[in-house]
Amino acid sequence: MDAKVKLISYVKIRQLIGWLGILLPIAMLLESTLYCESSIRQSISHYYYSNLGDVFVGVLTALAVFLYSYRGYEKEKDNQLTNLTALGALGVAYFPTDGVEKGQWGDCSGIIPKIVSHYIHLASACLFFLTLAILLLYFFTRTSKGKLISKQKKLRNKIYTICGITMLVCFGWIVIVSFWGNEHLFWQEFIALIAFGFAWLVKGELLLKDKI
Repeated sequence: MDAKVKLISYVKIRQLIGWLGILLPIAMLLESTLYCESSIRQSISHYYYSNLGDVFVGVLTALAVFLYSYRGYEKEKDNQLTNLTALGALGVAYFPTDGVEKGQWGDCSGIIPKIVSHYIHLASACLFFLTLAILLLYFFTRTSKGKLISKQKKLRNKIYTICGITMLVCFGWIVIVSFWGNEHLFWQEFIALIAFGFAWLVKGELLLKDKI
């Protein structure tokens, strides 16, 4: 009985992670559309300074909690990986990037200088996206030793692979355009987060659940 309850709990956690990953970029997009105070911002991180700034921080915090609570294969490195992803999510939420709405670089923003917060934010975002891509490509596609691979599992693996590659492509796209001085990264981040969320919904058995 306890094992069954535990299984249901982890399935729900996976689905919650997936829904949060999908709803975050959609909510930020709707903020620009509904409030009409500005066009789409440079990146999803810049919505920290929007009407939905608290939502941005709250969703990332919830993601971090669920990712830290998540446990995959026992005694495997995927648990450590989700812990790192959770750390990245917290860094993105609580160390905001620079924002035009707050003026140009100042000496300090609270305790931490803005320039320091900005680079912690960038490092956290890299950690968040890269660990998620690794999780999708390597750990989600694994099968327990000796267990037969079902037709549904094969399809799920294809989805994990497509979503993982999509995240890596978007990450590379962000790096390239940033190198050339283009700071408009919203759609790259939007696509990457949708891919991340969809993969977790599949992992949460919302789609392509094994037939008993």
